[in-house]
Amino acid sequence: MVMARPERWWKLALLTTVSSVVGGVVGYALGYWMLDAVLPIIERAGKLEAYEVASSWFERYGFWAMFLAGLTPIPFKVFTVSAGAAQMALMPFVFGCFVGRALRYFMVAGLVRLAGPAFEQHLLKYIDVIGWILLGLIALGVIWVM
Repeated sequence: MVMARPERWWKLALLTTVSSVVGGVVGYALGYWMLDAVLPIIERAGKLEAYEVASSWFERYGFWAMFLAGLTPIPFKVFTVSAGAAQMALMPFVFGCFVGRALRYFMVAGLVRLAGPAFEQHLLKYIDVIGWILLGLIALGVIWVM
């Protein structure tokens, strides 16, 4: 969409961010109120291990887990359902989702806007690697500050 309307890159990134956060709140609600019904679906989808990892992150890191989940290639929906199941406070959840997703979507949209169609193919190919590298850099920063 950014390539079709490059002048609207930031509006498209904002729309994508807000839509993702709204979807995250739906996932949160599913986890909060319907974990018993959703857990078998997570298990059938082969995401039980990812769910368990995400749940342990909420016990230890709360807001920061959602912030980082918004940046990583780990399926975001697993984190949102897990946050609801862990009964994480709603406002830190929404704020963490918004900041993490905004960083990811604005970075992608901005890079596609600046570099054009040729770059998009490389970005799509390496977006997961970029996400893991960014996560690693943030983790190193947190360790360094502590």
